Amino acid sequence: MGNFIDFYANGGIFNHFITIGLGVALASLVFARREGGSERWLAVCERTLVACLGLGLLGSLFGVVEASAALGMVKPEFLMPAASRAAGILVIPLCWALLGVIPLGIASTVVRFRKA
Repeated sequence: MGNFIDFYANGGIFNHFITIGLGVALASLVFARREGGSERWLAVCERTLVACLGLGLLGSLFGVVEASAALGMVKPEFLMPAASRAAGILVIPLCWALLGVIPLGIASTVVRFRKA
């Protein structure tokens, strides 16, 4: 993977749904902040972040299934290079989800407790 486009494309359709979910979480966090820490918007943000994390896990699990099927067709002499390439691709949806969920989760917690 030489650039961000390769990283994002290797995550498949799950990266698109995670990106949309992170956008919804960010928007709800902005609305919560604007309304002085509205519990309703904070709840939307936190539930969306949980959904994004779940999508990341699901995407990684689908990647494991796909990689297992692909590695079953590889000739034995090419198995190790193919397996090492597959291992790098498997975790991309989970990494993408965590890259967004962790900072937005911290921001959500700060907004929640700043109100208190």
